[in-house]
Amino acid sequence: LLATGTPRRAEILGKLGVPSTQLATNLPEEILPDERPEQFVLRMAIEKARAGAVTAPPRSIVLGCDTVVVSGSRILGKPRDRAAGREMLCSLAGRSHLVLSGLALLLLPENQWATGVSETRVRFHPLPTAAVEGYLDTDEYRDKAGAYALQGAAALFVDRIEGSATNVIGLPLDLFPRLLRQLGLWFPQA
Repeated sequence: LLATGTPRRAEILGKLGVPSTQLATNLPEEILPDERPEQFVLRMAIEKARAGAVTAPPRSIVLGCDTVVVSGSRILGKPRDRAAGREMLCSLAGRSHLVLSGLALLLLPENQWATGVSETRVRFHPLPTAAVEGYLDTDEYRDKAGAYALQGAAALFVDRIEGSATNVIGLPLDLFPRLLRQLGLWFPQA
């Protein structure tokens, strides 16, 4: 059970041949006082998995995931409108930022957890105003952490990536197999 409404995550699982049922949890995503970005994404992933477990079949794996972009010490979530999207993209232009994803797997009925955080460093080229405005015209920025989608036209903004590209897209495949292994489900230790 994929406890998130993000279609990109279901698409990634589908391409891997992992069958899933998707359930949007629609939880409020509020940062707690003094909460570090790593703590926030992990907490949200766990909360999403818990919410999904309420309606999950008795024998299942519930996957909760949350992704944010961190510029300096500031968490950039999903932009509320075009102006916020513009501000986010301009703040990322010509600089490096982090993309963090918290991933939580809950194995039922055992109630066994495996959790972790994936970190990817992304550097953007300097962005001319026309490029930012043209990208905003595509509406691709909507519902995307940091106002961009690596799997779309914003791929042209990226100078380099250090870490998992699928983390930036929204499902950290660098972390997923390790968590499955912790649950004894995949890649058994030799």
